[in-house]
Amino acid sequence: MTLKERLARLEAMAKRTDNEEAELTQVRADLAKEEATRVKKEAEDKAELEKTRAENKELKRVAGLNEMANLYGVSDTVRKDAIADSTMDEHKFARAILDEQAKHTESIRVGSTPNREAMLVQLGDVVASRMGVDVDLSANTFRSARFSDLARAVTGDTANFEMSNIEVANRAMVTTDFPLLLLTAGNRKIIADFDAEEHTYKQWVQEEDVQDFRTNTDITVGSAGGRLEKIQENGELKEVEFGENGETWAIDTFGNKFTITRKMIVNDDLGAFTKMLDGVVERSGNLANGMVYDLLRKAGSGASYLMADGKAIFHADHNNLTDTVFDAEGVALEAGRLAMRSQVAQNGKTRLNISPTYLHIPAELEQKANILLRSISSTLDNKNAGVVNPYLGTLIPIVSGELSGTEWYLSAKKRTIKAGYLAGTGRRPLLQVDRNALSSTSFEGIFDFGVMAQDHRGLFKGK
Repeated sequence: MTLKERLARLEAMAKRTDNEEAELTQVRADLAKEEATRVKKEAEDKAELEKTRAENKELKRVAGLNEMANLYGVSDTVRKDAIADSTMDEHKFARAILDEQAKHTESIRVGSTPNREAMLVQLGDVVASRMGVDVDLSANTFRSARFSDLARAVTGDTANFEMSNIEVANRAMVTTDFPLLLLTAGNRKIIADFDAEEHTYKQWVQEEDVQDFRTNTDITVGSAGGRLEKIQENGELKEVEFGENGETWAIDTFGNKFTITRKMIVNDDLGAFTKMLDGVVERSGNLANGMVYDLLRKAGSGASYLMADGKAIFHADHNNLTDTVFDAEGVALEAGRLAMRSQVAQNGKTRLNISPTYLHIPAELEQKANILLRSISSTLDNKNAGVVNPYLGTLIPIVSGELSGTEWYLSAKKRTIKAGYLAGTGRRPLLQVDRNALSSTSFEGIFDFGVMAQDHRGLFKGK
């Protein structure tokens, strides 16, 4: 029995003998001593851990300073002074070395260049153009410059022939303007490419800007049902309380990190940076498209999604689910359309008469859908060519790679799936600088996005 268990047993006694009272006092004293020992040991362990961390941090700092000193060939005196300065880290040391070298580097400048602000604009246009953005470079001074030449221009050494590409890359990596140049041009490419992406979700979902990452409540009042009532004799209107069906949702941040190194600058390898940006655009589009269809399929990110009533989007109680296999004769489609037309408002009485607008199908059902929706004559057996096809042009088919097999869906024109983007992002992924160091600059491709189902009444699922 432990001391704590013995203490609890003694304290729980209604009556205690003198010996038990003495034992109780002794147990309390022993526990207090034990606690004091534990607290002291924890404090000692914590102090030792902090000491070890501080020593490791100092060792890492000194190793970094030595690396910079070896890279630039500085004297032992400069090296020792840097190590003796506890506030000096490798990045500050590199900047100090480069600044000192710049003071003693003779520059031979010829011709004329635009002012710095205008120059940076021109450089940004060149970088964006090299990435595939449509930019007019006819009057651009740097239109034929190499990537390393652009870095040289940022550092102010456009005519310094004594400075090697490696030195230029080193200086460019620790400036503010060069990472910003790549950042701005990179975002221009992302905006242009993302707008050109052909993801099917944009054809039918409702999109909106969301102000922050807090949970939002989407209030459904449009399907409350009933009719407007006649004004009363006293001129007053009867107040109607709408049933509020709050669907909650929030946007999240998604992203990946990638890096451009000084080696890429030396090798004029802007193509590597461009491919990274292509990846941001592609992965962001795949994310958004996938999350929308995950809701329909109750898979992936939408596997656990439930409506405000605690039920899945497609549920027998929602009257928007069938096991009917899609066919080219319209049997399955008719069942889905009838179910949507029969949906009632929140009052349980008013028929909403919802008409489906979109038919969502996998590639496996594309041919059947084309036969059903684009044939001029009836597709039913034993019907002659003079009988009009009643399904001709009634739905817009959307073939999605996110769907497969025999699954198919219907959706109305509004109040189905909503996609949200953080306000101010332009509804696109954005690039931002994560870390700027001598050897490399890290960027983050960030996409703030979220999805939700507004109302199950405008959605229907087939087998």
